[in-house]
Amino acid sequence: MIIVKLTGGLGNQLFQFAIGKSLSIKMKQRLMFDISSFEWDSIREFSLDKILKQYEIATKEDFVKVTSSIPKFSDRLFYKLINKEIPYFKKSLIKESKFTFDPNYPLYSSPHLYLEGYWQSENYFKDIRPYLLNEIRFENLTPKTYYYKNIIESHSESVSIHVRRGDYASNPDTTNFHGLMNKTYYLKAIQLLSSKLENPYFFVFSDDKEFVKTMFEGFDNIEFIEGLTYDYEDLYLMSLCKHQIIANSSFSWWGAWLNRNERKEIIAPKQWFHDEEMQSKTTDLIPSSWIKI
Repeated sequence: MIIVKLTGGLGNQLFQFAIGKSLSIKMKQRLMFDISSFEWDSIREFSLDKILKQYEIATKEDFVKVTSSIPKFSDRLFYKLINKEIPYFKKSLIKESKFTFDPNYPLYSSPHLYLEGYWQSENYFKDIRPYLLNEIRFENLTPKTYYYKNIIESHSESVSIHVRRGDYASNPDTTNFHGLMNKTYYLKAIQLLSSKLENPYFFVFSDDKEFVKTMFEGFDNIEFIEGLTYDYEDLYLMSLCKHQIIANSSFSWWGAWLNRNERKEIIAPKQWFHDEEMQSKTTDLIPSSWIKI
């Protein structure tokens, strides 16, 4: 049994689901979600129920099974005395120790696992990409989503642009940690893709519609996506675009990663975090095929 703790928004939950599903396939174990964090989180909510074909929520009995498989005190004392870590094949509680990809990941093989972390690297799950593309489904869409879907599909070189504002802009602590992608970044990305693509058409997604209308004022090949009901509809429409310009956001990261276009061009920010210590840990956050500017 594998239990993954879900936290954060839809993008973070997708990373957590992806590593859990990868391990569940490798180990032939059931995957369950711990959604207890949303009981106290007043901003986020469990969102994977909107886009997954099937899922299971962990019960108290499931937690007991996992915690009962933790190495006994005598075993823990033994490894402490010899100044060594408990081997990964014996560990049941795995807490992400660093932001970059953990090379010990293949060693997670205890009969029961509880995973806690963000796991923001495709190295944990890129080998099961076909499975994830099939498992993540966008259904129960509103008419407005189908309206934009038709427009996006009418353009041979559609490009999604995601501008993340929200708490990135309103909360000083969040701004200092994450940072905001400025107009220079987006204009440079648009210019780059315009030199690579024939007649690109851009679709702007943002949680601050009035701001982006001012930012991109004067463009005649831009459509602003607005009036959608659910965040997963934005994610779906992003993934339908042939190419992407993403923000420093796990949400638009997944909008790009779910893009099935084999010749896609994806522009990502080179500076993912404003915080320099965190920025130094982003070495494998952006897939190597994406363009960082």
